[in-house]
Amino acid sequence: MANPSLSWIGTDNSLRQRSSSWYGIWVAVFVTLAATAFMVHWFLGYWQFWSTLVLAIFIFVALIVANRQTREVNYSLTKKDITINGKSYPLSDFRAFSVSNSDGTWMLNLIPVKKVALDFDIIIPAEQGERIVDVFGKLLPMEQSSHTLADRLTSALKF
Repeated sequence: MANPSLSWIGTDNSLRQRSSSWYGIWVAVFVTLAATAFMVHWFLGYWQFWSTLVLAIFIFVALIVANRQTREVNYSLTKKDITINGKSYPLSDFRAFSVSNSDGTWMLNLIPVKKVALDFDIIIPAEQGERIVDVFGKLLPMEQSSHTLADRLTSALKF
């Protein structure tokens, strides 16, 4: 790769503090959904163990994902591409970018050209944020951040 015009080290997810009540709410949600599934199946005259098992697996996976450790991510930006941990993505795959602040964490969102492609959310360090946004501004147009339903839901659930 050519000399990067900008390199930095970020994280792959923000550190969110979760209280014991957050975990208690998840347990309450599981118990409520499991009881509802049981009652529906019981009133219909047959018991399906599988629906409760699927709910338990869902809650278990959600708690594991919520507790994953933060890893460092190496970013490098050139005029043609952005490299994330050694994997290059052409900037021509993105039509714009936006910047948002969630719970004191600055996020840079790369918006893809393709409608069905996933956005790239990059957590940027506050001390380098202005410089990173300036360089991206020279390479891609900046758009107003529009949070999708999934963005708002994961923020509310503190994922």
